[in-house]
Amino acid sequence: MLKLIVLIDNNESPLNKNLLCEHGLSIYFEMDNLVWLYDVGASDKWRYNADVLGINTNVVNNLVLSHGHKDHTGGLGEFLRTNTTGKVFASANIGRNCYYTCRHEQKREISIDSSLLKEYSFRFMPVKRSCWLSPNVAVVFNNSCVYPKPMGNRFLTVSDGVNERPDVFDDEMALAIKTEKGLVVLSACSHNGVLNILKSCVVFTGYDDVYAFIGGTHLVDDLFGVADDVVGIAKSIKTYCPEMILYTGHCTGKKAMAILADELNGKFHMFYTGMQFP
Repeated sequence: MLKLIVLIDNNESPLNKNLLCEHGLSIYFEMDNLVWLYDVGASDKWRYNADVLGINTNVVNNLVLSHGHKDHTGGLGEFLRTNTTGKVFASANIGRNCYYTCRHEQKREISIDSSLLKEYSFRFMPVKRSCWLSPNVAVVFNNSCVYPKPMGNRFLTVSDGVNERPDVFDDEMALAIKTEKGLVVLSACSHNGVLNILKSCVVFTGYDDVYAFIGGTHLVDDLFGVADDVVGIAKSIKTYCPEMILYTGHCTGKKAMAILADELNGKFHMFYTGMQFP
């Protein structure tokens, strides 16, 4: 049985005011007699929250990094220093470029700390293609371009030190988890688009019974007159995965959440720091 807890998110816990929040995401789960982390937030606050919740992250077997942005990798140093045995699964491309954003302010770098990739190279398991990490947990790269990607991607670029270009998010990895209730998809930011990622996970695993999607959607609210078709996304979810429950937070705007909640008829939930699933 899948046990899952959101260690840190943008949204405060309505149940435990001792938990910290930040613009970042880290998810703890247990599956296949293994202990997992999916991302480590923007700082070491994920670890503080784990301690508050009574979770021993020193015994985590596998950390999976969704992509190279700092709000998902900023707490990596804390993990590597305090957990001395866990493996780190990340795209083989994650350290090849510097990541930048120009949203809200002047362009700033939001890259993973590349020094950790070198210092702890023996801990990293580079992932080049979708694969099963355990009998019921698969890491999945997006290979679908059927649906539009989020408009918010326009603010994000990568540079190899010579050339800078729009990010195509070829390093973004989702997790597909087989459970007794159906497939559970974890997708931290969904820069490739929720619908494309769902399709990629279903095609790779061969399981089209999707029970839940848990993660950000990168449907942001302030795009200066240009908006994502959130209603269209919701309608496609109802057509493609009619029984699926959508849990989202982190990089999903409040307006987008309101539309999704209205369109998905009770199959929408906002997640928050400390939320437990199921």
